[in-house]
Amino acid sequence: MKSTRTTVLILAALLVTSFFSPLANAAGEDTAKDGPIEDAFERIADGVRQLGRRLQRLVDGQRPGQRQGTENQWIPDGLRDRVEHPDEITYGGLDFEVPQGATFRKQLSNGIPVYIAEDHELPTFDMSLVVRTGERWNDDQSSVGIAGVTAGQMRDGGTEHYTKAQLDEELSFMAAGISSSAGYNQGEVTLSCLMKDFDRCLELFDEVLRKPAFSAEELQKYKDRAIEGLKDRNNDPRGVTAREFERLMYGDNRLAWRTTKKAVEGYSQTKLQAWWRKFYQPQNFMFVLSGDFDEDEVLAKLEDLYGSWEKGETSFPEHPGVDIEATKSRAGVYHVEMPINQGFVRVGHIGTRRSDPNFYNLQVLNFIFGGGSFTSRIMSRIRSDEGLAYSVYSRYGAEIWEEGIFEINFQTKCESVPYALEILMEEVNRVRDTEVTAKEIDGAKSSYIERFPTTFSGQFQTLSVFADLEYYDRPRDLYDVYRDRIAAVGIGDVQVTAQSYIRPDEFVILVVGPIDLVSNGDGVHGAKLSDFGEIHEIALRDPLADDY
Repeated sequence: MKSTRTTVLILAALLVTSFFSPLANAAGEDTAKDGPIEDAFERIADGVRQLGRRLQRLVDGQRPGQRQGTENQWIPDGLRDRVEHPDEITYGGLDFEVPQGATFRKQLSNGIPVYIAEDHELPTFDMSLVVRTGERWNDDQSSVGIAGVTAGQMRDGGTEHYTKAQLDEELSFMAAGISSSAGYNQGEVTLSCLMKDFDRCLELFDEVLRKPAFSAEELQKYKDRAIEGLKDRNNDPRGVTAREFERLMYGDNRLAWRTTKKAVEGYSQTKLQAWWRKFYQPQNFMFVLSGDFDEDEVLAKLEDLYGSWEKGETSFPEHPGVDIEATKSRAGVYHVEMPINQGFVRVGHIGTRRSDPNFYNLQVLNFIFGGGSFTSRIMSRIRSDEGLAYSVYSRYGAEIWEEGIFEINFQTKCESVPYALEILMEEVNRVRDTEVTAKEIDGAKSSYIERFPTTFSGQFQTLSVFADLEYYDRPRDLYDVYRDRIAAVGIGDVQVTAQSYIRPDEFVILVVGPIDLVSNGDGVHGAKLSDFGEIHEIALRDPLADDY
């Protein structure tokens, strides 16, 4: 740092000298007369010239007083040690010890798990109540979306003692927030506030959790907004691509169900209350909290509120799983007509589960092939070399409870779709047929290993990581062995995995755009969409009914 400052000062002084030297020389020449003012100008001129000579010697590498001819024996450290290219920069080893989840886990007297840690960096409090709820346990397609709507209306529908407006006003005054949401596998109710307002905010949190009113007025407002939103969903080509690709992957499975106008109109206070009563019970809860508090005091307050809440029983409908053979039977080329100037393309097949023994090989493989941003092969070919797409990437989906999706995504000028697909298939074959390089595999493994500590970048995030392990019943030592498993992946492992897990004969290729443009190619490279198989047309669904 010191040498850097020295260098900057030298350069700044040189700049000043180069500006003033001509003025000083002129002053010395034009004022060579007797008198105090003329004398002062002459001394200034001489001083500036001397400063300039000394600074020049410093830049040339000569110490003050050093003989000419020995200039390069002294150079500021910051300049002498500089590297010619960022690849030459070296760093010390990464020393990171994985936290142990068991040290954070407590439980209330009725068995509710609590992941808790003090964090005194800021005078704040953060809490998430993780709830075992979600659309995966909704086996009634006529009420698709009920899990998310119920969760949202617990907060937005007001409570027994407070309307939505009253909750909004009081929480806003305290700069606090309470939210409630649910996705496919999990729900949560969250609280964030200043520690000084913790007691009051916890009271409001409890109201939202245990006394939701599901206001008919607020529910109707939600339904009106939701139906208006459904009307526009065929105007979003990215959304259309995702919707149709999931349907091709999963078929008529709740994994691919979409909300409809009929389902939204059927949401009622009675249905929401029934879902809430079924799932928002202590046997389905897990607390995660951190903040500027005394752990024992906060645990005592949670115990007072929830420790005596008796557990019940929740029946969880069996999930149908993924019909892999049916998905294989749908391999081929599909097209959805939309009047747009970019072709949206998605290619892939069914992926695997997180428990797959080759999961770590797949992580490294996908990074090299398409998951490693600008270093990935398909990004380098399709974007950097050919300039055909702004973004192109792959993701090898490995879900916990069912198979994910291996997918490759890009969008390009409509006429470029066939050529971009041709390049993509070349890269698919290359990663299957030839070994990756040592540089590629080292870069992939280093990326995963070196960014691994960010998984635990804060107290609350750390607690959430371990809560998820328990929620999904994952191995508790998963993060202890993660880096070793990644480091153990070899070049041969990547190629063998590619041959087994990237299966072009099972590819579903979906293209959204005008057929006359996306099918015929750019007229230069010769590729056409039909080169990849017979084109099957998919009509745009009724946006309100999610049907044809």
